[in-house]
Order: sequence, then C-alpha cells, then structure tokens
Amino acid sequence: MIIVYIMYSDIWKDQFKNSITTPQQLAEAFPFARIDEEEISRVIKKYPMLINPYIVRQLKNRDSFFWKQAVPHVDEIRIKDGFIDPLAEEGFSPVINVTHRYPDRALFLVSNRCAMHCRFCTRKRKIGKDFKVDFKTLKKGVAYIKDNKKITDVLVSGGDPLLLADDVLTDILNSLRAVSHVETIRIERGLGCNDGHGLGNGWSYHGGRSL
Repeated sequence: MIIVYIMYSDIWKDQFKNSITTPQQLAEAFPFARIDEEEISRVIKKYPMLINPYIVRQLKNRDSFFWKQAVPHVDEIRIKDGFIDPLAEEGFSPVINVTHRYPDRALFLVSNRCAMHCRFCTRKRKIGKDFKVDFKTLKKGVAYIKDNKKITDVLVSGGDPLLLADDVLTDILNSLRAVSHVETIRIERGLGCNDGHGLGNGWSYHGGRSL
C-alpha cells in the first residue's frame, strides 16, 4: 500500500473570509478594470466566483492569463458550443461522485470547495455549488471501490480534499486504506499553490506501507 496525504493548517480559513465573491467586491478591488457588475452577476449566478486575497494581489493586468483564470467573463455563458462536462465524467459515474473510466483506477470526489474558482475548471458545473458530498455519498463511494476488486489506484479529488476538516479527510483515507486491493491513493489538490502558502510548516506528511 502506498498512501500520501497532507494536512493543512487553519491559515486558509482566514484567506476565505476575505475572498472576493460578489461583483461589487470585484469592482471595488479593481477600479481600473471598469468591471461590468451586471455582466459579472449573470456569469456567477451559473458559475460562482471565489478569488482569495493572495490571488487578488497577483491580478494587476486584466489582459494577463492570470486575470482570465480568476475573473469571470461573459463568454462563459454566452458561448454555447462548449461542453458542460468536457471530460465526460458523469457518463462513467456508477455511483454519485465516483468516476470509473479505467478498470484499475477510480476518481473519488470528496469536496465541492476550492481555494479559487478557476474559470477554465473542467468541473465548474460542480465547484462552489451544491453538488452533494456528505456521509452517505462518501460511504457509497468507498463501498463501490471495495466491491470492485480491479481498482488498485484511487484519485481523491473534488473540489479540493485539503479543505475538508482534518478528521474527515483522515477518515476517508483510512477507509480507502482498509480496502485490501487498493494499492495507491493519490490526492489532487490546489491548496498550497492557489493560496500562496506552498508546503510550509502547516503541513505534515504521513506515509503508509510501501510495496
């Protein structure tokens, strides 16, 4: 068994408290950008916005790629020839929040929150919205993985799993670790790069049994 999981300190909670989530906040933070609040409001009604303070400090030019990653644009709702689910994850989802596209690997969504809502996110249909993640969905996900003995590799994702309470994430990982045929557990995360704190003193590393 190989398992790597990283716990984050409470520093991200302060980041979230002061994040930009409304058109008014966006316009006040960037008066030079002439934000169209009505336009932004229409976009975030469908695809919510969250820009934490660290990211705000990086946004100095509205023509930059970073600005386009963080700040909503009306094209998100105006262009109609894209895909709501570009990776077709829902079509390979046998139970809620599990995608099983390849025989030996499964994607397990355990969180609907991120440190920033990237405008290009392939799961923007879910992030920051009320897609269901609770004890029942987590239990069903683990049960599905346990019942499918070909699954040896589980990618724990979301949202960002590291935004879960430490004890909740630990329970999820321990439940997966208890599945005898699961050899590798990976965590897909944005926390640490999207909040600017990297892998600092607030992190700890826990290694499991190696193969």
